[in-house]
Amino acid sequence: MKLNINIPENSRLIARYLANEMSNSERVYFENMVNANKENKHLITTMKKDWEQLGPLPQHQPNINKAWGNLFDKLESENLISQTRTATRFVWAKIAATVVLLIAIGSLLFMPSFWSTKVTVETGGQGATLVHTLPDGSFAYLGKNSSITYSKRFGKKSRELSLKGEAFFDVTKNQNLPFVIDVAGAEVRVLGTSFSVKAESKEQVEVVVETGRVNVTPKAKSLKAVIAEAGEKITISNTSIQKSLIVPTEMHSEKAKRLQFKDESLQAVVEAINKTYHANIVIDKRNAKQRRLTVTFENNSVPYIVDIISKTLKLETTFVDSTIILSEPNK
Repeated sequence: MKLNINIPENSRLIARYLANEMSNSERVYFENMVNANKENKHLITTMKKDWEQLGPLPQHQPNINKAWGNLFDKLESENLISQTRTATRFVWAKIAATVVLLIAIGSLLFMPSFWSTKVTVETGGQGATLVHTLPDGSFAYLGKNSSITYSKRFGKKSRELSLKGEAFFDVTKNQNLPFVIDVAGAEVRVLGTSFSVKAESKEQVEVVVETGRVNVTPKAKSLKAVIAEAGEKITISNTSIQKSLIVPTEMHSEKAKRLQFKDESLQAVVEAINKTYHANIVIDKRNAKQRRLTVTFENNSVPYIVDIISKTLKLETTFVDSTIILSEPNK
């Protein structure tokens, strides 16, 4: 996968790596991805050098006094500044703080994502299904070479997004805000359901409904809107719209056996695993639900998946009948 700092997911991932906020497994996964692509490797090497020049940045805030103090001591020891320590140190510290602040603000102003009102999430051609949690709690499972774009205010006054490629959506119910997907050849509108949309070209769009009901409106004026219910598939071309029954191989749980998560909450990861593998994993403590995780599972058993999660986040696992409980260890 090629890293793009204009994509919020990518920029957050890079920031966590540079700030040393990744777990060991996350860091290994990230570095393998970087080393597999020459452009990624060059980007991270350059950004790492720039980051190191800023000095330590605990809690995302530059430690100006400490960083400048270290430099001040070095200059003084080499007799490059005068011995009037206190007043001079204070003045130079203020200057350094101002310079670093201007650099930080300037960097933000020149980043397109700072001004953009849109969020874009995209996948490469590696074949994994990328699981992304939308602001309203809905899930988007993106297939290879696919992308979604939505407003940063998604879920507040509207729930509209555009899709290129293929994705499965598990939509949180909201009677007041319909969930609307704009694709090349149609508009898909729901309130709360699960369905997949495949729109790799303008010539054909497929909508497969697994639960609930979906309203599909073709963009071609010669075609009428149609409602599809659970177990049905809608196929739209330039000249026709057809309804048929879905086959088991078209179900999301049969297609998405390789799940990829990028800086997702443990709660989101567990919900996706439960729905895809028909598991019953429960998180015991509320604070554990917000732990972040970057990981890929490929045709793994549920016990194996739980073992990876528990070891990565240092959680305890308890099995009660068919229920698997993840909890923080007692201190």
